Amino acid sequence: MECNIARKKLKDYVQNNITDIKEKNILEKHIKNCAICKRELYLWQEVLEKQKVISYHQSNLSSDIRERIKYRMTQIEKDKFLPPTVYRLQAISKIWSSTKGRLIIQILIILVSLIVIIKYMHGGKNLIVPFLILFGFIVLFIIMLKGRIEK
Repeated sequence: MECNIARKKLKDYVQNNITDIKEKNILEKHIKNCAICKRELYLWQEVLEKQKVISYHQSNLSSDIRERIKYRMTQIEKDKFLPPTVYRLQAISKIWSSTKGRLIIQILIILVSLIVIIKYMHGGKNLIVPFLILFGFIVLFIIMLKGRIEK
């Protein structure tokens, strides 16, 4: 018997689905003489044994836990194809959505804006930039109020 034919029958052999005794004996003889097919037979035995263990555990799980596992597996499948930039954006989004993160970002914006305003006021340059920064403060204040109202 050739290896390609034997390999196609290994799963059925492990599951005892081969009914023809002559065919079964020929396959067993080939497995004894072929290290590759013998190794593949062991692999099939391991796979089927693990399938039995998994089905046993699945039958003992509650339907709620099974649904949660299925949901999480679909999330993992979706997440593994995302580019790394998306993970960074998600991290930034988490920081921005937290109260402490938003407060830190707002304080940083206010400090940088104050530094720019002070620098422009002492330099006697064009006052459009400080007014734009002031406008930014007003917008930031509105955003802060809107965030508090939504909660």
